[in-house]
Amino acid sequence: MDRQFLLEQAESMQNMMVDCATGGAISEFDYGTIQTNLLSDAGIAQLVPQMVKTCRSPSQFWAFIKKTTSTNREDNTSGVNLGRF
Repeated sequence: MDRQFLLEQAESMQNMMVDCATGGAISEFDYGTIQTNLLSDAGIAQLVPQMVKTCRSPSQFWAFIKKTTSTNREDNTSGVNLGRF
């Protein structure tokens, strides 16, 4: 796949994850499609955060975020750092 397309996909994934983490609804189909695209390129896949590799759906990502934010609430008042792709 074209690298520019994959970079746009990474940005879309980041936006979806922020939406999900802040209570927005995201498409399970879009999430899965973008995740598959990102992980199908070895050069891009090594840059993808572990949570993108292991959370296979928006609901799994939401569970991860809830667990992470409740565990780190005392230590991290700014929320979860989703990182940058």
